[in-house]
Amino acid sequence: MPLSVASSLLAIVHAHAPRFKGACSQGCLAPAAKSLPDMTVPGGSYVLLTSLDRERTITVGALGERTFAAGAYAYVGSAMGGLDARIARHLRADKRLHWHIDYLLAHARVIEVVRVASAERLECRIAAALAERLEPVRGFGCSDCACASHLFRAGETMALRAAVAAVVAAAVESA
Repeated sequence: MPLSVASSLLAIVHAHAPRFKGACSQGCLAPAAKSLPDMTVPGGSYVLLTSLDRERTITVGALGERTFAAGAYAYVGSAMGGLDARIARHLRADKRLHWHIDYLLAHARVIEVVRVASAERLECRIAAALAERLEPVRGFGCSDCACASHLFRAGETMALRAAVAAVVAAAVESA
């Protein structure tokens, strides 16, 4: 089941199927990327929950080669001028590799998207709190800020979901 956090600023999209193409193994139909919720605040932050089925060595743009252990990962991003468009881009299989997360998503499966619509940029606040609960992947996704990372690993999906739910709820509450 998707996470649930009591807040009008937060929407969670069930996304078992890779790149939102067809039914997942649990029989549900994953929504098309274009059907993401349209909220009154156009920008905000998001967390992509992903799963990597086995250890992989991936060349991540300017970061170079990185080895990623199998497991569940959370990537924190923001798009203050177009949250839905940014999330939809991440979920597309056919895209130019630009951000660090694009390189990982070429190998990982998105399992959930946590969408936090907010006029305030919460990305670094969420990333800092996740760094206290999960294993950060140093230097990933944070070339434009002072954070240690915007990608975090947990051995299992349930631990990742619990950490993300708690951190996002706290960030939304304090915003």
